[in-house]
Amino acid sequence: MSGMELLRSVREQDGTLPVVVLTAHGSEKAAVAAMKAGAFDYLSKPVDIDEVALVIERAIGTRELRQANRQMASERSLGRRLIAESLTMRKR
Repeated sequence: MSGMELLRSVREQDGTLPVVVLTAHGSEKAAVAAMKAGAFDYLSKPVDIDEVALVIERAIGTRELRQANRQMASERSLGRRLIAESLTMRKR
């Protein structure tokens, strides 16, 4: 499967998971297509390791904020604070 197919598959499985596309054959058109398909970021080789680290840190921070936002929205709709962390406990 191509990188774009993998990106779409990952996004279907978990739309909150930040996906960073890394390619050896980058173009502006491909970058735009990846971002429209839901990529968190797009990097072309050769990459600067510091840039990769920064992108990963931003991706992790973004995911944590999205998860916290979803939990707050759930708590608001239920009218009470959720303390459970596991999916099983949250369903009860």
